[in-house]
Amino acid sequence: MIVFGEYAIRPFIDHGVSLHIEDSLPTPLAPDVGACVSNGHTFIIHRSDSESSRLIVVSGDAVEAAAAYGHQATARLFERIDRVSREFWSPPVSLPTAWHKYQWENRLAFFALPPAIDPNSWRWIVERRPNADLVYWKLTSRHDEQSLEAYQADYRPVDEARSAWPAALTRVAGVLPASHEGPQALQPAIDLDVIGSQAISRSRSYTAWLGRLTADQTRVLEFSGSHALKVRGPAGTGKTLVLQLKALHDLYVAADEGHDDFRILYLTHSWALTELVDGSIAAIDERGLASLSLDIMPVAWLRELLYGKLPEGVEVLGDDSVEGKRKQLSLISSVIDSLLSSDWPTYSSNASERVVAGVEAPTESENRIRLCWDLMREFAEVIDAHQLKPGMDSLRKYLAINREPWMVPLPERADREFAFAVYRNFVRQLVEEGQLTTDQALDDLRKYLESYTWNLRRLKDGYDVVLIDEFHLFNDTERYLAHLLTRDPEAPPRLVLALDPYQSAFTLLTGLDEGELSHAASHNLPGLAPAESLDLRTVHRFSPQIHALVNLIHGSFPNLLDLGADWTFDFASSEARGSASAVPAISFEQSPEAAAKAALALAQTLNARTPTDERVAVIGEGVDELEALQRELLELEAIAGRRLGVVIAGRDDIEQLNYSRKSLVVSAAEFCAGLQFTHVICVAFLSDRDEGASALRASLSSLYLAVTRAEESLFLIIVGSEGPIHDVLQRAIETGVAARG
Repeated sequence: MIVFGEYAIRPFIDHGVSLHIEDSLPTPLAPDVGACVSNGHTFIIHRSDSESSRLIVVSGDAVEAAAAYGHQATARLFERIDRVSREFWSPPVSLPTAWHKYQWENRLAFFALPPAIDPNSWRWIVERRPNADLVYWKLTSRHDEQSLEAYQADYRPVDEARSAWPAALTRVAGVLPASHEGPQALQPAIDLDVIGSQAISRSRSYTAWLGRLTADQTRVLEFSGSHALKVRGPAGTGKTLVLQLKALHDLYVAADEGHDDFRILYLTHSWALTELVDGSIAAIDERGLASLSLDIMPVAWLRELLYGKLPEGVEVLGDDSVEGKRKQLSLISSVIDSLLSSDWPTYSSNASERVVAGVEAPTESENRIRLCWDLMREFAEVIDAHQLKPGMDSLRKYLAINREPWMVPLPERADREFAFAVYRNFVRQLVEEGQLTTDQALDDLRKYLESYTWNLRRLKDGYDVVLIDEFHLFNDTERYLAHLLTRDPEAPPRLVLALDPYQSAFTLLTGLDEGELSHAASHNLPGLAPAESLDLRTVHRFSPQIHALVNLIHGSFPNLLDLGADWTFDFASSEARGSASAVPAISFEQSPEAAAKAALALAQTLNARTPTDERVAVIGEGVDELEALQRELLELEAIAGRRLGVVIAGRDDIEQLNYSRKSLVVSAAEFCAGLQFTHVICVAFLSDRDEGASALRASLSSLYLAVTRAEESLFLIIVGSEGPIHDVLQRAIETGVAARG
């Protein structure tokens, strides 16, 4: 067993999760933490621990199994152990919904690792002993499920560890300096609060915010129309904040008017944003009503909430729409690869140039990614929408469908025949794995919401108001649900929708530029009168100097096509309300390695001199930049012998920010949506090729997302001396919007 004192696990995680303890000698792991091995158990002890400390006892076999997935998996395993332990000691136990908590008396089960790391869907069985010690007994998988009620625990090794604790404490104390401070407090979330929920709420209550709102934000709060309201604005204009204040405003008004059963639904597109919103609303809510009458969740979770759990042996591909769609794209690409080596010659001679280019292109190429995106849309918006599941005569019915302008470009019959072949194999693989896509699960929900059964439940279980954040990321299937979720089917649904006219799901999920929109994205919501649009033009997040650079970037976007009213926004008419700062600095390096070194050196300098409530982030424009930064960070950490930063390489990784105190954050632009930092260093590798307007828009979109994470200072480190984006940045220097660093 691995035994932690109650104060040891968080600094142990921060130190880097090392369990290589030699023999039985006491070993210092960090200035405050030491370890020893005794009677076969490994003890990790903080100098604040005492004989009366509560213990966290963890199965060594389980840790060894997780370690097979790599160092990151081990770190994430202990991070979740720490979170659950703190919740157990401060009940009630509240965990992210994606962890699928199940509790029975003093035992709990939850997912041990994010799905992206763990294909086995391991779940911990943890128990709170009468003396408050916690025991993480074993990991179970979907192939080896274990009932909490029936689990037979062997308490002998746990009792042995508790008996050996005083001696281990004495041994480790000999290698640690005495502390002149009292025992440290068990802190709640640190960095995630500062750069996430607190960055949104600014630690102000609802009432404190009212006097700080612009006229347009106040209009959102007071909106009570019988039609949908679209709240549009680029990053930094407070869309998420005003949506949260709207939720509390309506809850408070309903409570004052005596409507005890008033309910609001707040939908997001990902668990990452859900967690940020949940923490922010809790900080703002001064009357404690949100926890009683406000449901906050990703749209993908609606299926389980309203329709019930999936049958045994069936699971949804991805915990939210972002993760689910990425997995769909990967699965579609693998199906294309299998058909490329088998049936592709049947279609290739008559297929369109676009489809041929996508099928025969490398897996990670732009042509392949765009084809996978087109097919994912075709599956959801055409094939599934027409209920054309693989079977007799389904291909004929599919080919007979009239092609509308909004549909993806599959002009040739061979294109559509190939698309249906991919769909057939795609569905077959899902069936073999017992999986549904998020779109399929939500389509099942749509049918239920249109049923007589939901009509009977709707008055009780529907919502008075539905708020949707990141509406620009919702596809047809997801958007269609909105008007079915409110209580009164005969009254116009009360909907408030927040969207960014400069972002799209396609760009988020693929890193490429949006070429076409689905028909729902360019039309009004189904069953509704035209929605009113209200533009937020005051940028609160960043300084006027950063705003000027963002404005110049927006002015450089090429116009490829009319993307509809949602995407028409005059950024130049916006204004910044933040405090003045130095103009952004732009410097140029000769190689990716040099850029990574320069960025991390600058970040360490900034991090050392900034106050405790400020955060520094190094954000790569794309995945290539993030990989270069990770390599350099690993080298620096090897030299320093300690953890220097937190790497966010996916939305699930945001959870790590709960376990870092004023850490340097290293990430890519696509993973930082919803976060903001005092100081940002953006790294971009520019291509010297003229790749056309589409590629330029894609790169500018990522650059936009990265630079709009900064509040007070912004530094850009660029590799490359030619190309359209280089020209944009040079123009920024020449006009005084930026300075050469």
